[in-house]
Order: sequence, then structure tokens, then C-alpha cells
Amino acid sequence: MKPFLPVLAGLLIAAAAQAQGPAGTYPDRPVTVLNPYSAGGQNDAITRALAANLQERFKQPFVVVSREGASGVVAMTALSRAAPDGLTLAYSVLTPLTIQPHLVPGLALGPASFAPVCGLTENILGIVVRADSPIRSVDDLLRRSEPAKVLNYASGGVNSAPSLGVEALARLHQLALTHVPLRGDSGALQELLGERVDFAAVVTASATPFVKSGRLRLLTVMSARRDLNFPAVPTLRELGQPVEQVAYAGLFAPRQTPGPILDALERACQDAARSEGLKQVAATLQTAVRYQSRSEFTRAVQAQFELQGRALKAQK
Repeated sequence: MKPFLPVLAGLLIAAAAQAQGPAGTYPDRPVTVLNPYSAGGQNDAITRALAANLQERFKQPFVVVSREGASGVVAMTALSRAAPDGLTLAYSVLTPLTIQPHLVPGLALGPASFAPVCGLTENILGIVVRADSPIRSVDDLLRRSEPAKVLNYASGGVNSAPSLGVEALARLHQLALTHVPLRGDSGALQELLGERVDFAAVVTASATPFVKSGRLRLLTVMSARRDLNFPAVPTLRELGQPVEQVAYAGLFAPRQTPGPILDALERACQDAARSEGLKQVAATLQTAVRYQSRSEFTRAVQAQFELQGRALKAQK
């Protein structure tokens, strides 16, 4: 997660000013919006921008509360146990719903534990090398990874979304790779810059300063679409590799939350995604705004849950 930037304070105010819509019967009291990750991080910043929009629209406080722990599991477990009245929500990436349930025995979380409201943003994932690396393309990486010369790569953690994308590529081509998991993208990038690994799999926003300064090179992105900051860099699918790893984030409510409440929140999310204020916050964080309706997001969450289950089973 990227540290919260002071400039975002002004942008959050702008995000609220862009929100529109009359107050309705929901909510009739303050709403808690859980941030499953550290205060001041990227998820926190987007959560606060969204909360500012919702607060202006519904004329009630939307209070962001950070409940970090266990890769998002702590907050999302709390949400799953909350009353289905729309007064407790969470803004989260999909990890605690689509990856952690396959890894933690007895974890009572999954797509069926929540009512997805909307998808709002996407972290674009990519593969980066040092600027002086002999690996100049994905084809180079595939050719150089062989039993006689195992390539080392770093990521932001075991079973992080970027590492799962690389592991899918490795299974497809039977690559000889050694994974060096670190705590976050910053650690993975430092390993790469320190010449202790051959490449890194990270959120592209984390690597952007190094790519733009010429220290690193972005080989490809693993997401469904190109990174707007690097429009010339192709996706893996565009390079003929049937590998795609997405990292969506969105708003969730407890399961059995009434339809009218979900409808009102979905409309508010759509307006927030269109607002200049939230777009500016996302741009500052170099996060892509990717609105998905409630039905689209629900299908995406279920599809990722099934995909990650198959991928993790294949790694065993």
C-alpha cells in the first residue's frame, strides 16, 4: 500500500462536493465503513474518498474505521457478522474473499458471506525488471527460465495477487522459478533494485516512480487492460499468453441486506465513480477507476473465488 499523501486531504473535500443526490430514508443514523488495511494506505484513501461522496449524498456521517489484520480477514469477518441494515459496510480488495478462504482452514468467508454493492477500482498488476537486465521481454523471461538457470522473483507476499499471476504463467510453461515473498511491494522492489532477484511481480503503481526514472522496466501487465500510465506496454493476453490476474476492489455489505438499501448504495457508487473528486484521488494514487454494477461485481467476485481455488490447488 502506498502512504497517504497530504495532498489527498483537499481532494477528499472535492470528492464530497462532486456527490449528488437527495437524502432518503436510508440511512437514518451514521454508517461505519470498514477499511481492512492500514490507516493511511491506498485502500484507506479510496475508502475515505468514497465515504465523502456517500456522506454528501445521504446527509449522514459515513465514518471510516481501519480494522487491519490477517490480509483483510479481520475486518471482513466483522462485516459478515454485522446486522444487515446497511449501517456497516466495508471497502476491500478481493483477497479476503477469494484467496484467504482457500488457505485458512475453517475460515467462514467467501462470496456468499456478503452482498457485493459495486466494484470501484482496480490495481493493475505487472512484471518489472531492472533497466540493465538482459530480460527485455516476456519471451526473454520464458527462454531464460530453465532448470539449468532458475530465475528468482520477488513479490509483495505469499499468494499475493501479482505472485499468483506469475505462478499461473510458470505452470503454463513449466518455468523454473524461485519465489521470494516480501512484506509489500516496496520490499520486493528493493530486492530487485539490489540485484538480489531477477524480476518482481507488483502493483504497477508501486513501481511507477522507478519505471519513469529509468531504473526499472515494465515488461507486461497481468490485468485485463493496459496501464494508462504505460499505454505502450502490452498485457500478457496481448502477447499470446492465456494468463490474466485482476485485482479489483469494491464496496460490500452484510449478506441479506435489503434490496432497496443495496440499490441506493449502488446508485451512489456509480455517481462516486463519475465524480472528478474521486477520479483525482485515484489518479494521485495511480489506481484505475473501474466501476462495476452490483450484478457485474457479484459475478466477478464469484469468478475470482473459483479461479483462485483452482490456481491454489494446482500449486500444492
